[in-house]
Amino acid sequence: MHFLELFRILSVPQDFVNERLQSVSHSFGTRTDSSGSCSWFHFLCKYIEIRQNEGDAWEVHNRRARLMLQQSLPHADYSYHRSGFFLRFAPGDSVTLVCFGATPRVTDRLHAFINGGRWEDALAEPHVLFDIVLDGLFLEVDATVWNMNQVFGGMEHVSQTNKSRK
Repeated sequence: MHFLELFRILSVPQDFVNERLQSVSHSFGTRTDSSGSCSWFHFLCKYIEIRQNEGDAWEVHNRRARLMLQQSLPHADYSYHRSGFFLRFAPGDSVTLVCFGATPRVTDRLHAFINGGRWEDALAEPHVLFDIVLDGLFLEVDATVWNMNQVFGGMEHVSQTNKSRK
């Protein structure tokens, strides 16, 4: 199925499409129409993958720069998670969540919800699905912060030690 067909079936508002095309970093919207209600949001988050070769310090694994054969700073990374989530619902009747670019942690959280058998919760309050998605996105941001700490945490101690000696 093509995106245009999917967008027509779900009556996706033009605002959602415009925000996606304009690469909006964060947004939220909602509409009520003859098909029920819909809500959506877009989310952009830095993605930092790290690695450690045996005996070496942790470093940022800059896949994109290596693939593009660019010269870059040693710990630079130009990768991002870009996601969009669209929710169409008629409370008590039907709920549809479409995820564009869902990260692994978001997917894991949604699978846990599905396997938990609590679909009645989504029918009663459709936005509970956004709670689950946001929890997965929080886990992505948290992992990125801890990855940055692995690489740069030691530098903070060196900097603080040098300041103390002055």
